[in-house]
Amino acid sequence: MRILQEEVEFDSCIVSLIEGSSPSDALCVRGASGLRAGLLGVTLPRGKGLLWEIVKTGAPLLVNDMHRESRLSVREEHIRSGIYAPLVTGGRVIGVLSAYRDKIGAFLQADLDLLTVVARYLAGAVDVALLHERLKELAATDALTGLANRRHCLDTLDAEIARSRRMDRPMTLVLLDLNNFKVVNDAYGHVIGDAVLVDVASTLARKIRASDLLARFGGDEFVLMLPETNDVDAREILDRLQPVAIGVLGDGRRHNITFSWGTASFPQDGGNPEELLKVADDRMFAMKQVGA
Repeated sequence: MRILQEEVEFDSCIVSLIEGSSPSDALCVRGASGLRAGLLGVTLPRGKGLLWEIVKTGAPLLVNDMHRESRLSVREEHIRSGIYAPLVTGGRVIGVLSAYRDKIGAFLQADLDLLTVVARYLAGAVDVALLHERLKELAATDALTGLANRRHCLDTLDAEIARSRRMDRPMTLVLLDLNNFKVVNDAYGHVIGDAVLVDVASTLARKIRASDLLARFGGDEFVLMLPETNDVDAREILDRLQPVAIGVLGDGRRHNITFSWGTASFPQDGGNPEELLKVADDRMFAMKQVGA
């Protein structure tokens, strides 16, 4: 974008990428320079505006007078002409590269041809970047439940302890273990057991705060990280979370699944992940023994 603006002397350039893969997805301006730099971060709902027209047709477009273009969703006084090229990779359009000038008829076909060539290279680079981000997500995600996995949880816990120490704020770590989960597996099989884990994970994820982190630690054990939360407040949150109602046992009824837990709060229960996990695990085991 910088090269297009400075070397080719476009007054403004925009890179818009499709966010999502459903009918409700949107085009998000992920890069903006020059006259339209203020559009950075703006999203356009599906079907709205000239950018979506480029996504729909998959064809480059030259507009000599933007103010006479009926498909334009927003008209800006100082934007008078524009060129558009789709970002295409693997036979699909993933976004649009566009450039603008402040005079009517300021672009030639040669400008559009240049933008189209640049768009081909840019689409490949964006596709690789998106794949890299997806691989990072997969590496941090539990394949069954879609929650953060053990590795990502431990990495985040390290960072959260450092933040809590720096800000002199509390943080509570919770280990959760489903009660009588072995009975479910023995009675209904592992397929239903996995469905129970997915149902519990999604239910808990909906109930916690946006700032909290829920992770699957292994088996039927989960970790809940509660920033800015002391032990007393954590217990109130946990009391509200259970029981978890699930409906995957095949008899048409909702069943309550309960869990045992153990909490460990920074800094009083430990100053590193190992110490906090040990305290939380001991307390969870004690709660299970009382329940048994």
